[in-house]
Amino acid sequence: MTIIRPTARSFNLSGRTTSGGLMDLAMAMGVALFGMFAVSTVYFFYKLDR
Repeated sequence: MTIIRPTARSFNLSGRTTSGGLMDLAMAMGVALFGMFAVSTVYFFYKLDR
């Protein structure tokens, strides 16, 4: 009984290289938009108090 299995000699990465990058970009844009919303809300209430 052998434990070592033969593996594929080539890897098919078609479609996986760009989708991960697009998801990273979408996440970064979402975090940036949420940050701008949070900062503008804090600034608005800060100016409202004065």
